Amino acid sequence: MKLWIGAEIEADIGDQFRNVRRCVVDTINSYIDFREYDLGVESWDCIAIVRDDDCFPEKFVLNRKNGDMDFRIRIDYSKFKSGDRYEQKRLIFEMLEKSLLMLKEKNHNNGIDALLSDIKSIWSSIEK
Repeated sequence: MKLWIGAEIEADIGDQFRNVRRCVVDTINSYIDFREYDLGVESWDCIAIVRDDDCFPEKFVLNRKNGDMDFRIRIDYSKFKSGDRYEQKRLIFEMLEKSLLMLKEKNHNNGIDALLSDIKSIWSSIEK
């Protein structure tokens, strides 16, 4: 499985978001790429909504036929903008955790718990 993160963001945080996102995605993919979670999907796609408005609603779509799960999840714009790099990573990790909790509500299996545990473990290993 591979994690992909896209974004609907305000232009003034674009570079910050891309840099932090790249670090988070690379870190997580280097770990989960070698694990089997038996979720029935190959792609974990999250779109972060980091905007100073409410134009885009949060949503979740699980499509086993196409082998992916798609999420749109809001990250607080002002917290991201004012946060340091560590805080920005934390906000992205919280978004990812929220996506997995949403998936767990719809379709609980042990693979979700294992992936949640791994994401928490990866986060705890990141130094401030």
